Amino acid sequence: MLQNIDTLNTIQLPSLGEGIEQGAVVAITVAVGDTIEKEQTIIEVETDKATMEVPSPIAGIVEAILIEEGADISVGQDIIRLQSESIQLPNLETDTEPPETPISEVLESEIVAISTDTDSKQEPIAHDNKIYKSSSPSISTNRATPKAKKLARELNVDIGLISNNNEFISEQKVKYHVSQGQHSTQASPVVTQIDHTKWGNTSEKPMTGMQRATSQNMTESWRTIPHAWLTENANVTALERHRKEINKTNEIKLSATIFIIKAVAHALNQFPIFNASIDLKKQMVIYKDYINIGVAVDTEFGLYVPIIKQVNTLSLTQIAQELSHLSELAKSRKLSKQDMEGGTITISNLGGIGTSSIFPVILSPQVSIIGLASFQTINEEKYLPMTIGFDHRIINGADAARFIQYLKSLIETPVKMLA
Repeated sequence: MLQNIDTLNTIQLPSLGEGIEQGAVVAITVAVGDTIEKEQTIIEVETDKATMEVPSPIAGIVEAILIEEGADISVGQDIIRLQSESIQLPNLETDTEPPETPISEVLESEIVAISTDTDSKQEPIAHDNKIYKSSSPSISTNRATPKAKKLARELNVDIGLISNNNEFISEQKVKYHVSQGQHSTQASPVVTQIDHTKWGNTSEKPMTGMQRATSQNMTESWRTIPHAWLTENANVTALERHRKEINKTNEIKLSATIFIIKAVAHALNQFPIFNASIDLKKQMVIYKDYINIGVAVDTEFGLYVPIIKQVNTLSLTQIAQELSHLSELAKSRKLSKQDMEGGTITISNLGGIGTSSIFPVILSPQVSIIGLASFQTINEEKYLPMTIGFDHRIINGADAARFIQYLKSLIETPVKMLA
């Protein structure tokens, strides 16, 4: 079956990075009638991690702009159409997908699917007066069209369980998935509307694109990752003396954070499970040979987490140079997608603000995070409160205790990390 299409000249929002499915349009840099070149920036999108410039993958003349500034857009969504002639291509979706079951039949069914597997310990789940077959929830890595995502949310379908052969999931795939009894329900948060004006005057301000994306990503991380934390105080008196001696002759001044980053890299070499990720679909633990450390940077626009790549191969001075460079990019909102991708662990340092402790949330797909608080002085000795947050699915408390004790030993004896 053939269809007339001009999608080859319709530009869609590309991948924005690991775990980022949507953002807010902060600027449209072209207009209808403009002639654009390949790789020319056409829009700017704000996510919880950065404001990114989106380049055009092709050259042409802008025929229509399909989005508006301030709107939320999703990966795979049409954003700009260029002038082109319609062409004939096979309708792969119609030709290759199973026959569509009308969604009305799916929804009208009193019982959509009940598991007949006698070995299964899972029970059917009642929802909206219907019964659905329950299966284990997964972390979704599948890509889907905006309409498919909307339908999946309405039907409580876990996108991550839909077979897609590395292609975008369509509405029809969602419907077929439901019709085959492969539905997976997920608890939806209950949102209670409260009239805050009962107690006094209020004002409203729309959430920024970063706030919306942060809300979604942090909620997902908290929902899917069983968090646990351990804390320890490291005596940094010797490290501070050593750091000040180095800074007397070093052209690039080193902060205590630089030494902590280096110590964390050493600890990850000794405890690679903290540098890993989980593939729930394959039931595999992914161990990484590289160590890329994200460092949270506080800016007037919000919190960004740029990534210092291959930290285990860098000297203290090189780490300081890279962190300074990335921090400046963050403060000017010039971080690229590449600057934000590939992190294997994150360090969140709130010491400069004055906090006495921190229990940070893990950034999926990472399985651990380091939290640093303000130095504490006890009997003229200086101590650093630090926390290791870890994913309890693959890291147990004993491993976390050994990790943080090893990290403490490196910080208290800085020559070890320089060996």
